[in-house]
Amino acid sequence: MEDMMLTLIVQHIRQKKWIYILIAMTLVIYDASLVIPTRVIQDLVDLMSRHQLSSAALVRHVIILLATAVVSYGVAYLWHLHLFQEAVHFKFDIQQRAFRKLVFMRTPFYEKFRSGDMITRFSTDVEALMDLIGYGLMIILYAGGMIAFIIPTMFLISWKMTLIGIVPILLMMVMIYGVTKKQEHLVEEAREAISSLSDEVLETVEGIRVMRAYSKKDYLALHFAQKTQNLADKWNQWPSIVPCTFLFTAS
Repeated sequence: MEDMMLTLIVQHIRQKKWIYILIAMTLVIYDASLVIPTRVIQDLVDLMSRHQLSSAALVRHVIILLATAVVSYGVAYLWHLHLFQEAVHFKFDIQQRAFRKLVFMRTPFYEKFRSGDMITRFSTDVEALMDLIGYGLMIILYAGGMIAFIIPTMFLISWKMTLIGIVPILLMMVMIYGVTKKQEHLVEEAREAISSLSDEVLETVEGIRVMRAYSKKDYLALHFAQKTQNLADKWNQWPSIVPCTFLFTAS
């Protein structure tokens, strides 16, 4: 299943290769622009410490900072727009292809697979794929730019301080791995609960248990409310640990 998901993502990137090349190029420019302000401020501090800072040098450095800010925000807007726009297009294309496939499937297919599972695939699984090709690809490209530009600059400034700064990053990698494993477990439990609840809803709507509903409507209503609350509790456990993941990655 995971191989199939990765295949779909790779196929989409190949189909829109020029857009993703543009995204990669703008991300490289964006990462490079993050280094320039540090260098400019370092030059300003050196000039001030040597008492050589003139009005012309100050104006020149300020212009460089402003130009860098404009370029940085401009390219950030471009890659944000195209990356997440393509993620939405990818989600729409996957749902459209899956719906066409389901239309032509025969009855044995629907007898073998639960309706709740198919609803879950159409909703939460497709959302996860959209996040993977959106936020996931952003993290990969951004991390690549960081390794190519920011970390070498850190080593040029002070290799000792850089090594000290890398130690917490390695520790956070281990912590992030543990948090993501817990997150995957919670998502799997929530997905199974959604599938089960969707099956129950469809069975009730289709009238499979209509006759029993007349005599047990209060019990069924209470039972459905309890299952809905349990599902909400399970699903709310996942967002509760997501801020921890973003906190570690942002650090």
